[in-house]
Amino acid sequence: MTKATKRTAKGVLAGVVVGSAVSAVTVWSMKPKTSKMIRKKTAKALDTMGTVMQNIADYTK
Repeated sequence: MTKATKRTAKGVLAGVVVGSAVSAVTVWSMKPKTSKMIRKKTAKALDTMGTVMQNIADYTK
């Protein structure tokens, strides 16, 4: 791997870790009323993360 690719991979990994931590704290602090709301918010968060990861993968091609 080249230096630029390694830096990009490290940046992506750091972004995923930070994003996951922020999402976990946000979901935990909100304390939604129902489990259905938790499922919807979790699905939206995962969809967003998937979109971000796909965009990064397309960018590095």
